[in-house]
Amino acid sequence: MIEVNFLDLIKNKSFGPIKIGDKKDFVIQTLGQPDSFSNPDFNPEYYDAILYDWYELNFRQDKLNSISNSHILNWAKNWRFNRKFHYQNENFKVTSWFKKPSIDTQLKNIKKKLDQEKVIYSESIFYDSVKLTVGKDLELLFSSELSYHKEPQEWTKIDSKILNLRLCNFHLLDN
Repeated sequence: MIEVNFLDLIKNKSFGPIKIGDKKDFVIQTLGQPDSFSNPDFNPEYYDAILYDWYELNFRQDKLNSISNSHILNWAKNWRFNRKFHYQNENFKVTSWFKKPSIDTQLKNIKKKLDQEKVIYSESIFYDSVKLTVGKDLELLFSSELSYHKEPQEWTKIDSKILNLRLCNFHLLDN
């Protein structure tokens, strides 16, 4: 069983043994049959994706181009941690250091963990969220029910304790 550790993804930019640039056949052979595939009728030519629950692996001309999960928080319902983030199939499982997800996914606590692990990142406002960029190719986005669909000049005035920005998605991109 392959373990995909979220901290390892952040530090080493790898999804277990999978790395950006790997061929689609290798990814499927390593991670197992996907739960679903992108619809070729809607995808541009030479672009496609495979999905393992909410983990989306995108390919460009048969090479892995990006990995993301945009449902770390269930923002459609209650802004709580999506337990499916800790995904498992027959070949691999995704784990994290989150013992108390409502606390461990908070922006201040993720930054504290990254600092402890000596992970260098930059922080910026990104529309209705805060973006931590690790290197040139990994983005961690933090949002809240109070910032969602609001302009930065509006939501940045809210006290950070009330705002409670939490990890909502990540994107590992080909750069």
